[in-house]
Amino acid sequence: MNCASCPEPDLRDFDSNIHRAVLYDEASPELVLTQRRLFQSPSCLLDLGCSTTNCHKYQVFVSGIMMIVCSNTWSSQVQQLEHAGDAEWLYSNSIAVHVGEPLWVGSEQAG
Repeated sequence: MNCASCPEPDLRDFDSNIHRAVLYDEASPELVLTQRRLFQSPSCLLDLGCSTTNCHKYQVFVSGIMMIVCSNTWSSQVQQLEHAGDAEWLYSNSIAVHVGEPLWVGSEQAG
């Protein structure tokens, strides 16, 4: 799902009986930090879409689901976080994999 400039991911179409992972494209460290409980995937229903009246609230079950964040600027954004404890939490609760080359094969490379 596209998470660029997204305060909360929309997981209304997520089904834990079908999906094994959720890929958050261009999610920011701030999004992960504000949604810590979601990204820790507890074994209980989580409320999302909460508002003052909760008229848009829905629940998801994400226990055992892989949470994958893809970002072109993750490392630099983590380094710019205001509170050192936030960066420490992210490093302690995630695995960062730097990808330095394309992950696709274009038609000119295929063959």
